[in-house]
Amino acid sequence: MALDIAHGLDWMHKNNFIHPDLAARNCLVGNNGQIVIGDYGLTPQKYKAEYYWRASVGIPIR
Repeated sequence: MALDIAHGLDWMHKNNFIHPDLAARNCLVGNNGQIVIGDYGLTPQKYKAEYYWRASVGIPIR
């Protein structure tokens, strides 16, 4: 199960998406027993140019 979720998150990361609410309630079991990540209709795409790093605080600022 965890491996299926990790593969899904890896795909999202490689395609510049983030999941704002990854939780057990958003992990669905398919007919073949494979776990898929759901409820990502409002998943924002990462816009790296809109963020900058503030070294003194250590968090991304938008």
